[in-house]
Amino acid sequence: MTAVWRGTLPMVGFLLAMMLVFAAFAQGSPTTSAAWTDRTVVTATVTSASAWLSPFAGNTCKAYSSPSAAPTTCAITAIRYEEISDTAGHFYISTNAPGASHHVDVDVDLKKATGLPRTWTSWTAAGVLAGSHVTPDPAWTCSSLPRLTGRSLDWHLTDLQVPVTLQRTTADTICT
Repeated sequence: MTAVWRGTLPMVGFLLAMMLVFAAFAQGSPTTSAAWTDRTVVTATVTSASAWLSPFAGNTCKAYSSPSAAPTTCAITAIRYEEISDTAGHFYISTNAPGASHHVDVDVDLKKATGLPRTWTSWTAAGVLAGSHVTPDPAWTCSSLPRLTGRSLDWHLTDLQVPVTLQRTTADTICT
């Protein structure tokens, strides 16, 4: 009888250990949380394999007092269109940037321009022409038109002139 008991004792110990493990799992483990567990949703437009264009938040402007200064807010006060030909024209983006500003960053929808002819319905082949007072952001492409995102030339703050064509394949554009 002693031999049977000796063989059963390890089995009883194993079963007892398994019951304790099962009971621990049945009670559940406590949960923890940390400050960084809040969920955030971010959206952006992919414009190339390595560039992102932020979601459009309306016609916006930021003014900078120097190339490395923190931005101050300014506003887009007007966008108007002046025709050059049936397929090209100048857009003038007016801001209320402070006079001491070095440059401004703009994010505008050129479709909102006053004076825009009804013929400007398709922007698929449009492009910004050389001579623009706004240098487009690296993430911006011609396919982003009519949205234009970029930085003014130094000290150009109000009435930024942006020449645009509806036929970029036959013109000297600064975007692809």
